[in-house]
Amino acid sequence: MTPPRPGRRTSTLLLGLLLAACSGAEEADTPADGLPANHPVVPSAVAAAGTGSAVVLETMDSGGYTYARVAIGEDEMWTAGPQTQLAVGDTVSLSGPMPMSNFTSNTLDRTFDVILFVDAFASGGAPPVATGRQGEVIQAIDAAGYTYLEVDVDGERLWLAGPQTAVAEGDVVTWEDEMAMRGFTSSTLNRTFDEILFVGSVVVRR
Repeated sequence: MTPPRPGRRTSTLLLGLLLAACSGAEEADTPADGLPANHPVVPSAVAAAGTGSAVVLETMDSGGYTYARVAIGEDEMWTAGPQTQLAVGDTVSLSGPMPMSNFTSNTLDRTFDVILFVDAFASGGAPPVATGRQGEVIQAIDAAGYTYLEVDVDGERLWLAGPQTAVAEGDVVTWEDEMAMRGFTSSTLNRTFDEILFVGSVVVRR
């Protein structure tokens, strides 16, 4: 995927979730607190992206995702999430927002300075329901401010990426606000994942 051009005051948020300089379908790893020195400044408006309302200013679908330029208060930013029917003027809430810098979308043939990935666009500004799944950690890798986890969920192995968290093999973890990305390449790990879930938070249960 490739993000649209940044708005007047491009912003990033939270959770950031996940990964280093994008290559084709990669993001810049960065958590909400403790952003890397080279990460764009996070405006205060973005901190409200997961709980407040955003107004759609521009929208397009590409590669199974919906890209939308939205306004939150005085700020504008580009967002991307699962393909959703949006129209200019719609009011939505953004679930599980995570910022990525220098993200290139191959399908749009475009690079975004900063884009906010979300796991869902909820209409009317109503916050979506969190995922709340759990699994046992098979392996954990920290890279560029993010933690990549291979987890076992009822016999199925999944890869997750989220804010850097102290996790060990054998830990049971839960996560919220997942968003699946296919064919994701992490330049910091020099690895392409067939599918990976970007999550808003990871909590160790034991």
